[in-house]
Amino acid sequence: MTLDAPHALWLLALLPVYLFFAVRSFRKADRFLRAFARIPKERLPFCLSTAFFSLALIAVTAALAEPKIPYQKNILARSGLTLALGIDVSTSMLAEDAVLPHEARERFPVPSRLNRARIFALSLLSRLEGERIGIFIFAETGTVVVPPTTDYGYCRYLLQHFSEAGLVTPGSDLSAAVGTGTMLLQEMEDRSAGAVILLSDGEPTAGETDLAEAVRQAREAGIRICTVGVGRPGEQRIPLRSPDGTSILDYYLDAEGRELRTRFTPESLQRIARTGGGIYVQAIDTAAPARLMAAVLAHAADAPGTQQVWTVWRNLSPVFLLAGLVLFSAGIVTGR
Repeated sequence: MTLDAPHALWLLALLPVYLFFAVRSFRKADRFLRAFARIPKERLPFCLSTAFFSLALIAVTAALAEPKIPYQKNILARSGLTLALGIDVSTSMLAEDAVLPHEARERFPVPSRLNRARIFALSLLSRLEGERIGIFIFAETGTVVVPPTTDYGYCRYLLQHFSEAGLVTPGSDLSAAVGTGTMLLQEMEDRSAGAVILLSDGEPTAGETDLAEAVRQAREAGIRICTVGVGRPGEQRIPLRSPDGTSILDYYLDAEGRELRTRFTPESLQRIARTGGGIYVQAIDTAAPARLMAAVLAHAADAPGTQQVWTVWRNLSPVFLLAGLVLFSAGIVTGR
């Protein structure tokens, strides 16, 4: 035990002063009763009340001295967690069926699925506290853009300023996305706890047969996979915008010359999250980034390398103060 304000113990010097005047008052009252009523003053109530008041003074003095005791507490070391954030950049992510927050429309005027995914990623970045994060993009293949880092400012700059004008890669291979995220985490030398987070509209056009195997390998490596659905139900056309993004020039066509249609498919993302040991959330949900981080941290709590034992000091002043109030009240009652 240690005391933060040991000088407060000088108040204990009042204890003998109080006892002196208490005994003096008792004797004076005893002489008065014997002289005028021929009965002695009862000693038991006096002794009990004096003892309670003395203990109350000691307890309050101890509270003012701010005593603290140490104890060991397991703390989640968030610096031992690495996230691999994958953003779908296939052509279908250019569909404009996303609802963007009002405060983000100045920076992202086009309501595309890709911009909604970028907004979600920025919100997720704002909730990191020491975790490393790597960013990769995927369509037919996965490409690492930012290796795991704690430079959130650079990640934020990249997410805000990369242009979607050149993203015309058709097809979305979710198995390649899972494999890229798993590889990114396995390349870490310390092999810290990790999670893969995929932002996509969930419309797989390639690699479906390999998806289950990619998820299984990630789970065997101790990596959980969370998914974020971006889009709205129903078929959507994919606009082809001008280079400055201010106007729609045409719509993407398929191989037969018809307008290319895309559909938001949350079922595939839900299946990945379920088998990958993570959770599925929707980007449109404003509480989704917080829920996602809470789930990732809860899963990481049992992983090796994320726990640290800290010595924490518990302040006992409230306990002593409460004891002093109880003892003071007891002294009043027994004295009466």
